[in-house]
This record gives sequence, C-alpha cells and structure tokens, in this order.
Amino acid sequence: RVLDTGVFDSAEEINQVAANEYLGSTGISAHMEDPTSFGANLGTLSLLEPVELTLTPVDVPHVGQSGIDHENWIKVLLEPRSFFVLQGESRYRYRHGIRKSKIIPLPDGRSRRRADDYRRISLTFRELLESRRKLHAGSSELGLLISQERPRPVPLGLFLE
Repeated sequence: RVLDTGVFDSAEEINQVAANEYLGSTGISAHMEDPTSFGANLGTLSLLEPVELTLTPVDVPHVGQSGIDHENWIKVLLEPRSFFVLQGESRYRYRHGIRKSKIIPLPDGRSRRRADDYRRISLTFRELLESRRKLHAGSSELGLLISQERPRPVPLGLFLE
C-alpha cells in the first residue's frame, strides 16, 4: 500500500521503517531529517489516535521549547490510518514536530484530550542513504550510534509479508 501512494519509486527506495510510540502528551521536538542520511521522500503512517503535527520554516530561528505559535506554523491533523508525506519543499524547508499539547482540535469542532490513556504509533518509511549504511566496527560513529541507543531499523519485509 505504501508503494501504491506513488511517493516512492520502488521498494528499494524504502530500506528503513522507524516505529515510534507516543504515550500521554509526549511529543517530538521540531526537526528536519538529515538530508545527508535520508532520501528525498519520507512517509509516516499514523495509527490508533490523532495528533497535530506542526511544520515550522527552517529559516526562522527555533526559539526554545515554549510551544508558542508565532504565526508561522502550519498545523496538520494526522488522523488514525493517515499517511503524511514530506518531499520537496516540505522536506527541506520546514522542521516538523509534535508539541506536548494535551488538546487536539478535530475537524468536527470537538477535541481529543491526550490523557494517560492516549497512545499513538507512527511508522516512518524512508531511505537510509548508502553513505550512512557503511559503518565499520571500531568506527567512532558506530560507537556514537550505540551509545545513543537509537532504535534498530525494522526490516521492510516484516510489513510486506
């Protein structure tokens, strides 16, 4: 189904799937996927609960963790089973993140409160570039990856079977 969206030219372009779980009002700081590490197209499948993602221009300084919208944010509701794509301008000119806000505005005017029972899972499909796949034993970069306890890439085959 991910390939049917047309975001990725082929299955070979997707060689990493990052799975993240968000509980309660946890979020992720505004960031841009490193263009020297990841390909031009990213797609995220949201599961279980809705959340509001924010896009902020990379050329505007990011001011702390205040969570205050300075009228330059683009807010996107990621509903369960939605597929959010970053490519082109959205990929390279905006940071994306999920604020720790407890209230999610819904299209019908209601809202969803992110309480202790809130749980969202995201699967991000992307290409880990060849230059980032060749880490050698003894490399200081390999030690850095291990020490930061980064999640292990999930083989795409698990989702295709």
